[in-house]
Parts: sequence; structure tokens; C-alpha cells
Amino acid sequence: LIDAGDKFVADGVYIEGHDLVADEASLTGESEPVRKNARKPFCRSGTQATEGEGKVLVLAVGERSEWGETMSKVMGESEDTPLQEKLEVLATNIGKIGFGVAVVCFVVLFASWLIINKGWKDSESTAVLDY
Repeated sequence: LIDAGDKFVADGVYIEGHDLVADEASLTGESEPVRKNARKPFCRSGTQATEGEGKVLVLAVGERSEWGETMSKVMGESEDTPLQEKLEVLATNIGKIGFGVAVVCFVVLFASWLIINKGWKDSESTAVLDY
């Protein structure tokens, strides 16, 4: 249901109502509001009802609507900015350094465990498997 002042958030077809008029200037550039009836039933997302009320059958929403397709064409594929490229390199380097520190910590802790326990005992490893 659409009343005067409501914004169409989806593409649809006018089914019935009372003197529904839509301002389609934001999408089509038409300066005159369009009266919805059986001859001009299409209600487009991104436009606004200026008068009347009516029922609209929704046909498309989001990127599939006419407004969404127009916006996706205008926006296009966004490329990374120089700052984003530098941050990506920084994040990669931080990840590599973190992995290196983790490997060094593992080796040092494993070596200290071997020294404290005076080596690796085969009986301990089979006890874990028997559990």
C-alpha cells in the first residue's frame, strides 16, 4: 500500500487505488508528476508518491530494480586507493612476521621442554596413543 509522501522502495505495477500520482524526477528527469492508471501502471523505485493512494504489486527490489541497476552502473567497479594498497602490503607483512615469531616461539619452547624432560621418551608417546 502506498500513500501520499511514501517513497517507492521497489519496482512494481499499480493495481488499484485512488488518484495515485508519482514524482519520477529523481529517476527519469521528468518535471511533471505522473498519474498512475491502467495506461501508465509502472511504479519505479527511488520515486515518490505525491498524491493519492494505491496498491502496488512488487516486481523487483534492490539491485534488480531500475534504481539499483542505474546505481550499480554509475558506481561501477571500485579500484583500490593508494592507501588501501599500502595497507594491504602492511597487513601481509604483519602476517608474515607474526608467523615467523610463532615458529620461533614453538621451536624455543619445544627445545626447552626437551631439555627439562631430558629428551623424548618412547613410552610417553605410546601412552598417549593407548589412552
